[in-house]
Amino acid sequence: MPHLNIRPTHKPIKQYYAELETYERLGEQNEGTVRAAFQNLLQHYSRQANLTLLCEKTHYTPEKRRITPDGEVVDTFNLPFGHWEAKDTQDNLYTEADKKFAAGYPSKNIVVQSPTHALLYQHGELQLDLDIREPRNLVHVLQTFFAYQEENIAAWHTAVTEFREIVPELGEKLTALIETERQNNTQSFHP
Repeated sequence: MPHLNIRPTHKPIKQYYAELETYERLGEQNEGTVRAAFQNLLQHYSRQANLTLLCEKTHYTPEKRRITPDGEVVDTFNLPFGHWEAKDTQDNLYTEADKKFAAGYPSKNIVVQSPTHALLYQHGELQLDLDIREPRNLVHVLQTFFAYQEENIAAWHTAVTEFREIVPELGEKLTALIETERQNNTQSFHP
């Protein structure tokens, strides 16, 4: 994935904090309310990275357990790029992350966040554990999340790009070959 230009001074980052301030002023702290601010942020930067955020998409684990991450970021081929799980400020993110992973949630590239704190897991390992009340930390979480690249998915995108370039050339060669055969071998092309 390309490195996204995300700065603490950018409008979506400022808007994230403004939304959280509004919720706090109104006394709203539950996950269902406060997650909207981070969702808006993910939607914005997903679009910038040519990705799509899908919310509440249900999956089934190999053990047939139903899981529904708060968000799944997918590419143009609907291949999963990363996931997001929102929690409220009262939740212990480490405990909640452990519960989600035990239930079968993916841990290749997932942000588990509350309005004040974010954990970023990549390849099943905790990569970042930051207080996101600090805008630089929030930006670091987002940049690291969007910089993630799974090897087999990266290879797929490389193959698609190469194939896109070579198919027209192969098609032209095949068309020329067919036309040559049509002209030189009239018996095969006419019943």
